[in-house]
Amino acid sequence: MNKYILPCVSVIISLQLTAIGLMAVQQPNVLLIFPDQLQRDILSCYGGPVPTPNIDRLADEGVRFTEATCPTPYCAPTRMSLVTSVYPHQHGVVQNTGWKQRGMNLNENTYPRVLNADGYATHHYGKWHLEPEKKGQSMPWYPDQFRYFPEFYDSMADKFESYKDRGDGRFSDWYGLIFPIEITDDMNVAIEHNGLKEKWGGSSFAKMAIGMGRLELEHEDCYDFQVADRAIETIKKHTAEGTPFMINVAFNVPHDPYLVPAPYYQQFPPDELELPENVNQLHERFKTNWARRVVTDMRGPDGEEIGLREFMRIYYGNVKFLDDQVGRVLQALEESGQMDNTIIVFLADHGDMVGGHGMAWKETVAFYEEVAGIPLIVRYPSKLKPQVNRTPSSTLDVFPTIFDLLHRDQLDGIAGKSLVPYMTGEKAASEANPYTFSARISKNPKAEREILPEMAGHFMVRGKGFKYMVYSQNDEPLYREEPIEVLYHLSNDPGEVVDLAYNPEFASVKAEMNRALHDWFERTGGWKGVPVLKH
Repeated sequence: MNKYILPCVSVIISLQLTAIGLMAVQQPNVLLIFPDQLQRDILSCYGGPVPTPNIDRLADEGVRFTEATCPTPYCAPTRMSLVTSVYPHQHGVVQNTGWKQRGMNLNENTYPRVLNADGYATHHYGKWHLEPEKKGQSMPWYPDQFRYFPEFYDSMADKFESYKDRGDGRFSDWYGLIFPIEITDDMNVAIEHNGLKEKWGGSSFAKMAIGMGRLELEHEDCYDFQVADRAIETIKKHTAEGTPFMINVAFNVPHDPYLVPAPYYQQFPPDELELPENVNQLHERFKTNWARRVVTDMRGPDGEEIGLREFMRIYYGNVKFLDDQVGRVLQALEESGQMDNTIIVFLADHGDMVGGHGMAWKETVAFYEEVAGIPLIVRYPSKLKPQVNRTPSSTLDVFPTIFDLLHRDQLDGIAGKSLVPYMTGEKAASEANPYTFSARISKNPKAEREILPEMAGHFMVRGKGFKYMVYSQNDEPLYREEPIEVLYHLSNDPGEVVDLAYNPEFASVKAEMNRALHDWFERTGGWKGVPVLKH
């Protein structure tokens, strides 16, 4: 045998293997950045008061959607809709998982599962909230999840136990996770003045409200810092291996617990914060909602908005903390050389009232813009030019869009759409369905994923410059009030102050949006719960 043949063959094989490796690396990665309870109008790229340069970078280099809404202003149902691209009344996860709701099945057909089966390394770090029946259960296509429960809890258990020794008022109990905190004198005055420890009892909501303050943890011990750490490590690992990856980075902030470490806590002094313009404008329907009570019940002796301002300070600080963690992940992606080979999507599961209509948190049955609207940004410079996009869009559209960019087949029976044609200019925003939809659905009494005839629904239709809400009724506390309709002219009344539902001049608008709601029901398999008002 010629002595040069073996070396030549060796070189050829080596080149072929290198080419195969390069082809694998060139498959686009997917990075989904998914904070919880983030109001879009707080971000500076949406005109908000908190400087968020890292998220702004994604908006400047990508497509920023202005008309995106969530399928429900509630955590678990929206997360299920994200990965299945169907609505809560279709997949049946209508409440947060746990004692009152079953979550994802082991054989669930989801976009991440399909990517995993096709050779992508799929990972989820952060809040998941789709456990099949109990905390700690996971899916085989997410081999190394890092959740509050059990992974973070287990790693911090000894420290959590020790924080109880600080004494009453010096630690916050968030569903069994014990955090060391410092509460301001003003907050202690408000708590004492209103007798909140006795008035509110020991509910989890009460513990969170009374326990707002400065988190006395090093950043490295904070959950969301560690979520970013795991994403960074995984980006480096798969880049080195040449494996395409899909990583969901599901930050918990700015969701409760309402605690934030220094220096973020000090960056937004409460007395310097501007309250929303609609802070004193609230529909009668929502005045007893918990989101309202945590504001009205936490005022100072002279009516000062002590609780609301402290909440806003912590929320703003957590948004800044979030942006810094996003920056750390983007830096790792850039250093890996995969920045432009990665489809990056940034969105929230839903928003937060943050003082709008005199409310805080998401615990309201309203569909105000503060909770139903979401930020949505897509960055993939090889195919998408930077732009502001006004296409009516939804959480359900995210994975169909990703799969379109990956040139992959969609799941069967989806209700979402790909936004790619509306980003490339192939279609105009006016060609999309003008309406987006959101729902709040009462629980299944057996915690199953089935809509029963006695289950009630509250629904929102948004589009053509208006927002329409219709409320049905059953015996549950949030659904007991008489059915009602609400209509806002968003174009003229962005603060949603004037209800036009019973103004005869807008009867035709209300009727059209009601028809759109029932057409939506028909397209998505029908509504099987308590009948909804039909014009």
